[in-house]
Amino acid sequence: MSNATQSLAKQLKAIADPLRLSIVRVTAVRAFGVVELAEIFDVGQPSMSHHLKKLASEGWLVTRREGNSIYYRRSTDINPFKAALFTQIDELPLDDSVTRQLDAANTKRQERSQAFFEQSGHAVSQQTELVASFTDYDDIVAAMLPAGESVIEIGPGQGEFLTVLAERYKDIVAVDLSSAMVEACLNRAANHGIKARIKEGGADIKLPQSGHFDVAISNMVLHHVPDPQKFISQIASQLRKDGIWVVCDLVAHEQNWTLDACGDLWLGFDENTLEQWAQHHQFHLQRRDCIALNNGFNIFVHRYRLEDKPTT
Repeated sequence: MSNATQSLAKQLKAIADPLRLSIVRVTAVRAFGVVELAEIFDVGQPSMSHHLKKLASEGWLVTRREGNSIYYRRSTDINPFKAALFTQIDELPLDDSVTRQLDAANTKRQERSQAFFEQSGHAVSQQTELVASFTDYDDIVAAMLPAGESVIEIGPGQGEFLTVLAERYKDIVAVDLSSAMVEACLNRAANHGIKARIKEGGADIKLPQSGHFDVAISNMVLHHVPDPQKFISQIASQLRKDGIWVVCDLVAHEQNWTLDACGDLWLGFDENTLEQWAQHHQFHLQRRDCIALNNGFNIFVHRYRLEDKPTT
């Protein structure tokens, strides 16, 4: 029997289990730690570790260390056979209990990030500037902005980018989950005479213009989001067809201290993975740029066009 045949049989044996199929299903767009997955599927941690190691050893999952934890996500290095199999797996229904636990895991992550911004208040800018300051990327993000009438900025922080938006757009909306950041934005807008509607909320906020914005912007926000793919879906729901999403964030790195010092939930992102997520929600990459900082961090800026409104 050929080596290729034996290798394929070994891979299929590793995934031929209902629990393992479900693990591959839920890790399609999100990375989870052993503890989270044990809670989601209501199994013991030793047992879950065993399943994860088997799946990872045969290439079904990839691992990533964040701080002292190892996170598992479905592999994106796939061939046509795996792609077809993943399509079938993604159509499998999840038990209600698993869905509830997934929602709970999301909520925990969101609360952790939001608590950082509420507790840190105005000291946030000092901590985040240890990674990157606004002036490191503002010009490149501004150069990506298209013409239009309306714009929504998700996670404006202390509102540094509002002055740029005020020069280009008539209708400006900024939303942030942190009441401290909303207050900072309101103060900046008042001090600079900027007409903008600044509200407390996330990318899923319901506004009269929702579904009709020309432009959406997220600067250094995605690595604070518990579920990046869901966030991208919410961005798509805010835009009109052919609307533009400009996203600026950190390239994948291994500087674990940012998890505690900056309230980060993710150690940046692989640009190709982000593009795949965006394509899944009907976004087409138009332009990209990358900035290398002296402290070892890299920042990417992508501009996407929404080719079609996602179906609900």
